[in-house]
Amino acid sequence: MGIKKVGTKIRQAQIAEAALKTIAKNGLKGFTISTIAKKVGVASGNIYRHFKDKNAVMDAIVSEIERRLKIIVRESCRESDTPNECLERIFFKHIDFLEKHKGIPRVIFSDEMYSADRKIADKLKEIFKGYQEDIRKVLIRGIKDSTFDAGLNVDAAVMTFIGLIQSTALQWVLFGYSFSPKVRGREIWQIYLKGILSRR
Repeated sequence: MGIKKVGTKIRQAQIAEAALKTIAKNGLKGFTISTIAKKVGVASGNIYRHFKDKNAVMDAIVSEIERRLKIIVRESCRESDTPNECLERIFFKHIDFLEKHKGIPRVIFSDEMYSADRKIADKLKEIFKGYQEDIRKVLIRGIKDSTFDAGLNVDAAVMTFIGLIQSTALQWVLFGYSFSPKVRGREIWQIYLKGILSRR
């Protein structure tokens, strides 16, 4: 096809990105090796040189989600002076990540995702357990330095934080990506923040 040769890691990243774009448009049912190959601009056989099968591509996508979430948490807290600034940066960087990768919400919210390959589904669950723990640590730090309310229910605050992102992403998908999740996020963030800040 006259496609320029690239390194394995670059090609794998291209394939994973093409898979996400395919999922964003057609859902997991439209996620096939042939549709991915067309997106990348290579023959289907070239996909199999980099991934054993469709599940291997999905595993790469899930690994990329994990990598990016860890970067989001690390960078957000490094760039912030206070726990509430850190939490706010995590929230908006996460929303921005989803907006740039429309296929991710369809992966996370798909029943097919959790029934097709248990190993990948379990991996995704472990990733979000780790993410929840990262949010928990920020909230606890904020309680200790009196940024957040001393009586804050941390478990509920963690679930609400993640729920804000999930509900925004789900509505975004259901309404055909017709609004900016970052704009919607700004509308709800202050409500959440008001609920956890210290009343002292």
